[in-house]
Amino acid sequence: MVFLFLLASFHLLGREISTNISYKTFEDAEVALGDGVNYLRFVIESTKLGFLTSEVEGFVLKHAISGELDDKNQRLSKMKINFKVKQMNTDNDSRDEKMHGHCLDSSKYSDINVEILSDYKIGSGQKSLPATIEIRGKKKNINVLLKVSKQANQFLVEGKSLMKFSSLEIPSPSISIASVSDNINVDFKLLVNP
Repeated sequence: MVFLFLLASFHLLGREISTNISYKTFEDAEVALGDGVNYLRFVIESTKLGFLTSEVEGFVLKHAISGELDDKNQRLSKMKINFKVKQMNTDNDSRDEKMHGHCLDSSKYSDINVEILSDYKIGSGQKSLPATIEIRGKKKNINVLLKVSKQANQFLVEGKSLMKFSSLEIPSPSISIASVSDNINVDFKLLVNP
């Protein structure tokens, strides 16, 4: 039930550029996933009555990514992902209310912030990079699989992370008839225009 999370702002050739990513509905974000770019998604597994397992998919409807892109040296650094907890949407109002309130306590901790702690050489393939996530007022260490490739005059930024409710100290959203896996799978894809 986390994540990440994209209003993109990069520093190119000494100039800052920005791309705003914002969707009004869950369905709009699903279309972006179908198109293959400009989405931030989280997926958890739910088991009902002990044997019916399904995936619960959610999107962050408004989010920001920022960083510095050194075009000359082909390096991405200081990457950050930020979004408001209330922008997390699973297309189910009661589930979202529990996620925003019980799990993430959005009344006290309204933002989630991720910072990738290492530089990335563009075009070097998928790399596991250390990162931190600030969630529920605490900073936790995570890893993000990141890949950045140049496509014509744009950059495609792709990322994935596997996190755990228990490691992030997030209360489980499980209820008596449905249990939720400890794993939270997060992925994102952004097309950045220089």
